[in-house]
Amino acid sequence: NNTGQGADTYDISLSGPIESWASLSNSQITVPEDGESEVVVQVDVPDDADEGSYWLNATVTSSDGMIGESVTMTMNVFVDGVVVVAQTDLVQTFPEDIVSILFDVTNSGQGDDIYTITLEGDPAQWSVPSVETVEVAEGVTVQVLVEVTPPEDTDEAFYDLTLVATSSNGFTNDGAMTTISVMVNGVVLSSEEPVKTGYQGGQAEFVITLENTGQNRDVYTLSHEGADWVDLIIWDSPVGIDEGATGDVGVTVTLTDTISQGTYKLTVTATSEDGVTSDSVELTVDLIVNGVSISLEEATVVTEPGKTVECILLIENTGEGSDTYTVILSNTVANWTDETEITITVAEGETGTVTITIAVPKDEKGPDAFLNIDVLSEDPTFNAFTQFQVVIKEKDDGSSGIGIFLVVAGVAVAVVLILIVVFVMMPSKKEPGL
Repeated sequence: NNTGQGADTYDISLSGPIESWASLSNSQITVPEDGESEVVVQVDVPDDADEGSYWLNATVTSSDGMIGESVTMTMNVFVDGVVVVAQTDLVQTFPEDIVSILFDVTNSGQGDDIYTITLEGDPAQWSVPSVETVEVAEGVTVQVLVEVTPPEDTDEAFYDLTLVATSSNGFTNDGAMTTISVMVNGVVLSSEEPVKTGYQGGQAEFVITLENTGQNRDVYTLSHEGADWVDLIIWDSPVGIDEGATGDVGVTVTLTDTISQGTYKLTVTATSEDGVTSDSVELTVDLIVNGVSISLEEATVVTEPGKTVECILLIENTGEGSDTYTVILSNTVANWTDETEITITVAEGETGTVTITIAVPKDEKGPDAFLNIDVLSEDPTFNAFTQFQVVIKEKDDGSSGIGIFLVVAGVAVAVVLILIVVFVMMPSKKEPGL
């Protein structure tokens, strides 16, 4: 401020330990009477300056060289520093999968410092640092953990994440970047025939189709639950499938000889190599415990050529649940029937009847013929066999009776003739004296 009379010109000079760091916006200014003017002192702290408190004098001298005034300025210099290093340059993860990244934060300044931790880049919105601020002693390194969880709808790509540590002075900072490779996996599991019929001691075989719906080749591992009732074999696990492709895997279920009838279920799951993405399919075995006992109302029938007779077959279902039996006819008599294969369904504990009509050919001379009868359950391990006999006697047309009559008559005539001859040839007795 010019407190004198009239305008005056002033010289400004600097002195003190940090004079070489400072500069003036103007070293000489003219100020009108009762007026004021501003001079800016700029201090540039060298990079190698030590931390401490420094002073600087600014002296103002009027044009007459007599009137002057000084002001002392004090500046505290803080030597802050920080170095940030990512422990890994590249990490791989999957949507909704958590990946952890470690960063080293080192206090390279003089004295303790408190650093503010911030994240930059697209993954910052998916990421959470273990701390928001961290106090680090001079020369010490601490670790900051960042957990990254890409959202479910994240596209497959490379994403850069930078962790920045800023000193308490508000401007000293350093950052380190790591790249996050997000892989998008997917799988759909299905079976065209998820329900099979099984029998005691038998096997049920399924085919499972895996479709890779992800954005890269994947390797799937198959597992199962709920199969404690069975011996289970899953073929070709793990299985690698290209993006957009499908692959089939066989599953064989082996049933014990003593398993009870019922419906049994198991779940097969295919899990991506990310350990998170998976899909499942439910497989069902309808287990049937079958049994059969057969008999004939008559095992033998006597007939003549050209006659029609019936064979009555009784089929008893001794198993659990209804069963459909196949009756197979073979041997000679099978050619005399209308059909050689007959099916019949019989409820549990019930007996079914099959009537087999047999037409004996007119020229059949016999004396007998046989019909083989095989009865097969739906479970091919259960079957039964029996045999039906057809006895064929010679057809009676009346000629045999006439022949017998003629034979008998001839014998009678012969006897009479013999008696006559014998009578004629006998010597006659003469009475004495005749």
